[in-house]
Amino acid sequence: MYQSHLLTYLGIRQVDAVIGPKQTPLERVREIGAALGVQINAQQSSQLQRAVRLLERPILPQGHSPGQERLAALFLKNAPEKNLADPRLAPAQTIVDAAMQLARDRGDSALSVTAQGEAARQRIADSIRTGSTLDADVGSHAQESKSVPPAPDKGRNR
Repeated sequence: MYQSHLLTYLGIRQVDAVIGPKQTPLERVREIGAALGVQINAQQSSQLQRAVRLLERPILPQGHSPGQERLAALFLKNAPEKNLADPRLAPAQTIVDAAMQLARDRGDSALSVTAQGEAARQRIADSIRTGSTLDADVGSHAQESKSVPPAPDKGRNR
């Protein structure tokens, strides 16, 4: 299977193999494998190495790309001032700042404001990773999650 995928990356869609009616299934598989090997050996090594690298590259979920992953990591790593200076990250940092300001305006404690800011940063980074639109209502998400009552204790009180 690996050989056929490798040839597909090289643009080869068919191979010539001699299959006879009196061959066993194992002999047929061996014949096809040998034909794939002949085609692979006929390729230039630079093209072959490139195809191997393509096969070994990780496959990201739909909507993800390495560029988006790096941008999200950069957003989380940078200080807010640096994010505001970067035109790609400035809108995201503005949303996080607005969520933190909303928490301050509500009179939340400094610890709560920081926690809500970090939660907003994580949500924005997830949006960047998936390539979805930035959610301008990050503050309302923090408010909704705050108003949810705690789950009842499910201890062994029976």
